[in-house]
Amino acid sequence: MTTRERVDLKGVFHYVRKRPHPKFGKYSLKFYPKDAETRKTVQSLGLKNAMHEDDDGFYFNFYSPDPFVVVYKGDAFEDFVGNGSKGVLSLIVESFQSKNYGKITRALVDGLTIIDLVKFDPDEAPAQTAPAAPTTEASATGSATAAKTEVPW
Repeated sequence: MTTRERVDLKGVFHYVRKRPHPKFGKYSLKFYPKDAETRKTVQSLGLKNAMHEDDDGFYFNFYSPDPFVVVYKGDAFEDFVGNGSKGVLSLIVESFQSKNYGKITRALVDGLTIIDLVKFDPDEAPAQTAPAAPTTEASATGSATAAKTEVPW
């Protein structure tokens, strides 16, 4: 039996591919959840998508085999989306039984609603349009831990 649900998540987007990747043929994006609670929501979906961390914070890679709709100010947005744009990621989360692999849960990008658009500039370095990097704090044991990155709304 297949189950499907739509999940909407607030966060920041990087590398929104509105054209298929030349090597992999998929439409994709990097999604930086807006806070720790949103990260936990993604992790609780049962997906195999690993959480990654870079200078801009924690993120997940999501894809779709088909083009997805990007909406800005209530209308379809056809231009490129700049790194650091904030908004809502809509996923379709499907769970189904595979004959070879057992239960599979996957998420496909259904669309993006941009709330705060960063204009795409091909000459601008991604770090200049990215959210602030997490700060580092020393713990009582002397080790450094990354502070939780939260997106201001």
